[in-house]
Amino acid sequence: MVYHPLTRQKPQDIRLETLRESSNVVNNGASFKGHGLAPLKIIAVIALLALAGTGAGIAISSLSGSNAARPDLEIVPVSINTLRLNVPQNFFRGGTAPRSGTTERIDLLVNFPDMLAAGVPPSNTRELASQDTDKLLFLTILRSDGILDPADRPQDLYGRFLEPDAWENPGGLLLRRFAKGSPYEDEELFIAPPDGKSFAARCRKPDTVRESIGEACLWRFRLNGADLQLRFSPVLLPQWQLMLGGISQLLEQWQAR
Repeated sequence: MVYHPLTRQKPQDIRLETLRESSNVVNNGASFKGHGLAPLKIIAVIALLALAGTGAGIAISSLSGSNAARPDLEIVPVSINTLRLNVPQNFFRGGTAPRSGTTERIDLLVNFPDMLAAGVPPSNTRELASQDTDKLLFLTILRSDGILDPADRPQDLYGRFLEPDAWENPGGLLLRRFAKGSPYEDEELFIAPPDGKSFAARCRKPDTVRESIGEACLWRFRLNGADLQLRFSPVLLPQWQLMLGGISQLLEQWQAR
């Protein structure tokens, strides 16, 4: 029995006929449209919150009684684009928060699935190294460049570098491999069908992972007027909807009124 080394579960090695195309995937710059995957107009935030269902609510139901809401914690007000947040100090990665006010980015560390703070003071970096990185979400919120919506990356940026085949994976995701010689040849692309607009994460191939396995996957998405980058363990891929639901509710909780 063969298990995919990233998800640690057995993928169904199913070749999708609608994704078959000749070798001009790379040579001719074919995109998802070349594989019969017409992009859909998806209202990403509303649709995905609905897909996340009640599970996401359960995952963070303890927030109101957690250290995320403790009155003795310092609250750091920050502004990124039009997004204004009041973020508890203990969510900042390394325990170091930026100065209050407008900033280009903030780097946070969150436990999954309870969505509690996981940031540690600089003097306790060894404690971070000892944590179960499979349960950590490395979240960065940064100013949007306004050029390419992250939801369009699978088609407009990655599409021409992908091989024609796809494999079904747990969580309803499709695995797409990048062609040899492409800028992403050491990575694999996991997308939510049909076109990856709702979810697309690049994950390093198991034999090329040099950094912590907890940061092997990268997902970029836009939410509430800001761009978010989420690094996480590939074992969390099937739970992408819960991750999105949890992060959405954290932002809603922190949003300045």
